[in-house]
Amino acid sequence: MTEERRSNLPCLALEVRNWSLPGAQRFLSVFNSASVLEELAAFILETLFGERATTPEVRSITIIVTSHTYMPTFQCLAFHSVSDLDNTHHRIEVAESFLQRIPEDRLRDEVTGVILHEMVHCFQSNFDKAPQGLIEGLADWVRLRRGLDPPHWQDDRKVKPSQSWHTGYQVTAYFLEYLETNYGSGTVAQINALVCSGGYSELRWSAILGNDVDSLWQQYCAQGL
Repeated sequence: MTEERRSNLPCLALEVRNWSLPGAQRFLSVFNSASVLEELAAFILETLFGERATTPEVRSITIIVTSHTYMPTFQCLAFHSVSDLDNTHHRIEVAESFLQRIPEDRLRDEVTGVILHEMVHCFQSNFDKAPQGLIEGLADWVRLRRGLDPPHWQDDRKVKPSQSWHTGYQVTAYFLEYLETNYGSGTVAQINALVCSGGYSELRWSAILGNDVDSLWQQYCAQGL
């Protein structure tokens, strides 16, 4: 990580509501130093924004390990939110009950992958007009690029008739990976810039890739993975 890149990293904080809970202990076994989170933040900036691109202003990211009952009630593993007073301060809440359930051999990669996904959202801004599935797909694409794709994602490498390019999560992530591989390094960073521009339109895909997004999706489906 260059010194310039390090200077652009937000303040990274960790809040554990109850240190005695098993899930909290498991989380701390993975994120046992600030450098782990710094590396993830730097990877996001390098992957989605490049060395020269202007990045959204993110002053802080606070990760909170919580045992609030509303998270398992809504089957929520983790979620991202921003401060009501200042949208440059971000929070990622992680369900302690989720941390308890992860198999030991998957603990490090699964927890790191989930945190990386939510951290991507901290650096996405002005995305109100973009499909939610594309926003989630970009976050999972960064996770895929980091080599943190879990085994169950493999079920979605082969496209199903009910899916589309904006189905989201790993389905969209694999589509984005196809574009990055076939249309050149930096392609997905350009799509992310479009999403975060505040003026998202599907018409602008052609300017980036020379074809509309539905045609690109059909090309992807035709490869028959």
